[in-house]
Amino acid sequence: MSRKKLGANRRNPERAHARRLLAFLLERAATLAEVRAHGALLEVTEGPSPYERAAEVAPAGRGRSARRTAAWSLRLEEASFRQVWRLANLLTRMRRQGAEEEGKVAFSHDVNEKKGG
Repeated sequence: MSRKKLGANRRNPERAHARRLLAFLLERAATLAEVRAHGALLEVTEGPSPYERAAEVAPAGRGRSARRTAAWSLRLEEASFRQVWRLANLLTRMRRQGAEEEGKVAFSHDVNEKKGG
């Protein structure tokens, strides 16, 4: 640019004000975009919520594949339930065994694994 044009810009205070305002707005927009991107990154790194996982496993649509998916998710849920059931039963047995070793009265609240399978 020539000196004449640069000098003309300095003499026009309205233009200088407009440039400062534009620079401020651009800087603010860039900062907001960085904050949003950082928030999105944190959300992605946290992983899916239980509701999002359930939506991924849920059957989509009708038909044979949806029934297979529903049956698979029920088996998965049942397997998790059985695992908790066995763990609770094990902890109950350990508690009872500890009570017997200390000479206290034993209690019986075991879950029968043979039933309901």
